[in-house]
Amino acid sequence: MSLYISTFGARPMRSRKRLPRVPVVVGAVLIAALTACGSTTQHGGHDGSAVPVATARVVSGQQRSQVLHYYLRNVSMSFVTSTGAPFTPSPSDPPKPGYVQERTDLLYAGDTARHAATWSASDHQRCVFDEQGDAVCQAEVAVGGSMILASVTLSDPTAAVTETVTGGVGSYVGVSGTAVFVRSATAPTDGDLTITLHHD
Repeated sequence: MSLYISTFGARPMRSRKRLPRVPVVVGAVLIAALTACGSTTQHGGHDGSAVPVATARVVSGQQRSQVLHYYLRNVSMSFVTSTGAPFTPSPSDPPKPGYVQERTDLLYAGDTARHAATWSASDHQRCVFDEQGDAVCQAEVAVGGSMILASVTLSDPTAAVTETVTGGVGSYVGVSGTAVFVRSATAPTDGDLTITLHHD
């Protein structure tokens, strides 16, 4: 999932929104073909080994959970002012209220160290900066003909960010859960993404 990453600072980031206590995971490629509870889907890794994609299991009653692990590679990132003019942030000129950041990413099954050679999902995130300088973000993850929706309010960059899954369309109508992004130490706009989904 694309998450707010500043290009002009490295102060600790906190989530101002209290998140529900649900299992924390990384990723954004949801496999619509998952039907067997407790099963694991695999694809070949870029090193020739198998890469776990997702796990489904019944956790209570008829609820089914999916855990998805992905390597996220940033494709584009841009900032614009409240009037739509291109903007390049800096320590002396950070985004102002109403400024917007957008980014897109490609998602590869696996993680940074071991992932599929080709991407299997993509995401888009749009963040609007508020009066406190926080980024209020909405994200969409496209998987096949379906989509997962998530949101978070962030302050400053950090190594890990947790978003709340707010629902979806297609195969993911009514889902809840979390999406956790842990950025790479060498490429801050890339990293490991895990999504945990709960189907009621």
